[in-house]
Amino acid sequence: MKITILGTGAIGSLFAAGLAQNHDLTCVVGTKKHADSINRSGIRIMEKDGNIRSVSARAVTDTSGAEPSDLVLIAVKAPVTASAVSLHRNLFGPRTLAVSLQNGYGNHIDIETVVPPQNIIIGTTSQGANTASDGTVRHAGSGSTVIGALIPEAEGTASAASSLFGIKTIFEEAGFPTVITEDAEDAVIRKLFINVGINAVCALSDVQNIHIVSDPDKNHLSHRLVEEAVKIFNCTGRSYDAEKIWDQVQSVARATGENYCSMVQDIRNRRPTEIGRINGAVVKTAENIHEDAPLNRRITEQIEALTEKF
Repeated sequence: MKITILGTGAIGSLFAAGLAQNHDLTCVVGTKKHADSINRSGIRIMEKDGNIRSVSARAVTDTSGAEPSDLVLIAVKAPVTASAVSLHRNLFGPRTLAVSLQNGYGNHIDIETVVPPQNIIIGTTSQGANTASDGTVRHAGSGSTVIGALIPEAEGTASAASSLFGIKTIFEEAGFPTVITEDAEDAVIRKLFINVGINAVCALSDVQNIHIVSDPDKNHLSHRLVEEAVKIFNCTGRSYDAEKIWDQVQSVARATGENYCSMVQDIRNRRPTEIGRINGAVVKTAENIHEDAPLNRRITEQIEALTEKF
């Protein structure tokens, strides 16, 4: 299969290294330096046991002459989704499947500016990865990847719904256990709740995830943010148990306690954050149903204020 990874950060690189072994794979990256590094040395993955493997891969920055891919895995940061799919629109033909495992809620709206909704697959991954200063990707933890069609009832040979089992097989052959769901939006929302409770709270204080459960003030703030987010999505017709969701947030914070979440790393490296698609997505969803999410609004504004100078 002809596969393109659009955005080769930590998660994109991890999936690229797995998929490159059996498929015609191309990584689309943002800089010539990054492309040269991959083309010269491959993608280096360090497993939890310390073993390092290097996987050969092809990387480019320019896709202007590219033929459409069979599958494009979109792994760019949420804020640049629209510009990335527009700049690299040659990758998307009428039968191309676009898979988004990105953080945040609403990324599919940007993807739909280029890709028909019936060709879009959304989901989440519990694979954990981060990038060391030398470019090595640390595979920090394994878990299930959940995928589903954006429009489950889509018909036609090019539809995402008819191709899910094929993608599940491809991912699992690459070493990523995968579950198919009929309600992919639910999976994305549940992951959103976890990010709402962890990312911005840790980013404001530049601390590890464990502070969500070990610091009483951060624990209280996180709990209130999650409760508000659950309330808003329940108002849209969903039915989530706020306390069960809160237990899941705390469980993830404990399990990943030594990690610095992606938003902490973005601020440290003076990069745009995904706040608009995390806490900001709660605010936007509230506005769409004529509700308010003042706690999530405030923390969104606080993170935006931190990054205005970037």
